[in-house]
Amino acid sequence: MTYIGIELKTPTGGHRMRNAPTILGQVLSNLQLWHKFSSIVKKIGADRYVKEFRTVDVLKWLIVSVIVGVKSLRELGEYLRYNRGMLAVAGVKCAGLSTLSHAMSNRDADALEKFFYYLVEQFRCVPMKLKKNIELASYIMDGTNITVFGQGSEWAKAKRHRHEVRVVLLTQMGGVPVGAEISGASVAEITSAQKLDMSNVQLLVMDRGYKKYGFWQRLTDDGKFFITRAMDNMVYEVAGARRGRRPAGILDDDYIRVYKNRHTRTFYPMKLRLIEYKTSDGKILRFVTNNLELVADDIAELYRKRWEIETFFRFLKQTFNASRLIARSPNAVRAQIFAMLILVLLLHILKQQMRFDGNLFQLFRKISCVPLKTIPMQMLITHNDRTTYESSVPFCNSLF
Repeated sequence: MTYIGIELKTPTGGHRMRNAPTILGQVLSNLQLWHKFSSIVKKIGADRYVKEFRTVDVLKWLIVSVIVGVKSLRELGEYLRYNRGMLAVAGVKCAGLSTLSHAMSNRDADALEKFFYYLVEQFRCVPMKLKKNIELASYIMDGTNITVFGQGSEWAKAKRHRHEVRVVLLTQMGGVPVGAEISGASVAEITSAQKLDMSNVQLLVMDRGYKKYGFWQRLTDDGKFFITRAMDNMVYEVAGARRGRRPAGILDDDYIRVYKNRHTRTFYPMKLRLIEYKTSDGKILRFVTNNLELVADDIAELYRKRWEIETFFRFLKQTFNASRLIARSPNAVRAQIFAMLILVLLLHILKQQMRFDGNLFQLFRKISCVPLKTIPMQMLITHNDRTTYESSVPFCNSLF
């Protein structure tokens, strides 16, 4: 992943800030980004007839709620009220509980979604170098459910009287989110996955839950490769064995065809490979891919990297507190999730502009510990307190 876009203005390096140099103010100080967000809001008319507390205020409130870790709208309102002076110079307005609830339900979340995709355009996916001099822009796709509680969440009704929101994400190898589809849990993941923009994808790694041969065929027709796990009940016909020496751990590497209609024995035109791989602990995994050139152990390694998106979901739920959303209406839920993804991209920008050597979790922990501290960001980032920022959770050293 390479950041190619906007320069982040900070108190160091000769740039002069309009806001007071609190840590939170420096995170929100990129005026070029806010001008772009304002143009998006104006273009879609999200603030039409709005006199106070515009969409940009909602985005700032949601970013503040993630950084300080509030667990409800009431708690967010109290935080804004108690720190109104420090927050005002950072451009964050004070609002009460009813105002927060009304604004989050009525300010169009489409503006946050379009702003997220604008930030995505600033990142270029670096192709992965594989054997046989093959380079592919590789992406990972997977989904997760977020439970919502209380009145107003009936739209997300799932099984057994539970209310859940389903989020399907598309990320670069390395943890940069580039696409998201949000729906109720009653919508199948494969339905949401087919709505994602995959124009830049060359290789897609996904879980076996996305077994839909029509979807696989569309990816193949568009010239895109995919790697996934084979379902146990997958019905196919072996067309031949792949020749050549098999790498260590590879048990079988066959060419297969999948049925379009088993009764009439018609097949999908795509050519597939079925690879059986034995892990170091003796577990046997079966992979399906439409790439006929990749070495089998490269395919197994690429699928192993799919775990990065599971780590990203854990980061969102545990560190960004996505498992406890502070508002429950459909618009507010979408706004909260896109605000979290926007903050992830802003942290990636900050990480590269500041040349921070740590991972994204460490950077966020440094910021969230002292959001209203009036020190330069560079000083906070160069401060190395391994006990505070690295030992708090076991997985932080491997995140991004």
